[in-house]
Amino acid sequence: GGQGQADSAQIQHPLRPGCKRRTPASMEHAIRDFGQKIDLCTRIKDILAAYPDGTSVLKELLQNADDAQATRFRLLLDLREHRTEGLIFEGTAGFQGPAILAYNDAEFTDTDFDSIQRVGGSLKAGSIKTGRFGVGFCAVYHLTDLPSFLSREYAVWLDPHCKHLPSVSAAEPGKIVDFTQVPDAAAAAQLAPFHGVFGCDLSGPFAGTIFRLPLRTRAQARDSRISPRAYAEEGAAQALLADFARGAGQVGLFLTHVRDLEALVWEPGAPEPRSLMRARLYADSVPPPRGPRRLLPRSPLYQAFADAGAGAVDRAQSAAIDVCAGVRVELIHSPEPRGSGAGEGEGGGAAWLVAQRMGGGEARAM
Repeated sequence: GGQGQADSAQIQHPLRPGCKRRTPASMEHAIRDFGQKIDLCTRIKDILAAYPDGTSVLKELLQNADDAQATRFRLLLDLREHRTEGLIFEGTAGFQGPAILAYNDAEFTDTDFDSIQRVGGSLKAGSIKTGRFGVGFCAVYHLTDLPSFLSREYAVWLDPHCKHLPSVSAAEPGKIVDFTQVPDAAAAAQLAPFHGVFGCDLSGPFAGTIFRLPLRTRAQARDSRISPRAYAEEGAAQALLADFARGAGQVGLFLTHVRDLEALVWEPGAPEPRSLMRARLYADSVPPPRGPRRLLPRSPLYQAFADAGAGAVDRAQSAAIDVCAGVRVELIHSPEPRGSGAGEGEGGGAAWLVAQRMGGGEARAM
């Protein structure tokens, strides 16, 4: 009767969505949530097994910056220890030490904030930022268990283990904080690793993006369900940054927007970071033009293809189009030791002719 209806609960019919049937309250103890789920640490570990370690991690951060239409990119190996008292998240104290920071001068969009939450499923439909924060971004977990980043008025921490941040879960394994709304003392402690780098003073929204990858320590590596490799030991991170610096000039040739690259190290006790390498890309021609070179506004191949005219894409359907451009790479610093021909602090550079053939089914007959 009416009492029986009052002591019942509605549940979704398993075969007819939208149709509900009543289950007596006396049966509710026998019913619980159930369904397929993904263990985030296992998923990331599987991605890392298929994604190379080493400088490819740093190149992925560079590519993400280029996808965001940034023009400047900086890598900083920060070897300093930062304060651990008064943190908003006490469980992050073990991640206030040495880290690699990656800066670019583009801000995170609202879509970027959504995209980075999807492991291997970036929101790239209808956007020129193809692949931004897709599977490749997970390569940062080669270096760390707790990546964080700061852009605009927000600071974000990602915690796949769900053990370093308070009140996180498999459904929401991270925290986002509007640091402009946090008391100054609390923000100063938690965000100390960001303060004073790349012009970030935490006085207001930051016009750019800084990723921070605290280097995995031996103790963290022993407990990590993602990677057993410790990057905070035995100069591993220093070697990684030096390898990136050596090849950064050539990597920049095929970027679309980034024109200025730099790698730096901040030693403990030093008042400021020391530059290992800085590379700038300029438009050039063969023979070299008279007058000063101009800094490339975009990729030389991209610009040359644009200069071919609005009908270039249509013509590429039936005939091959050869695109070439001259590029001058100016190395303001070099990571090579003195005596090797390009010692630290010495300038250098190289001229490149970058060529590509598109369309007509003849791309391999360059």
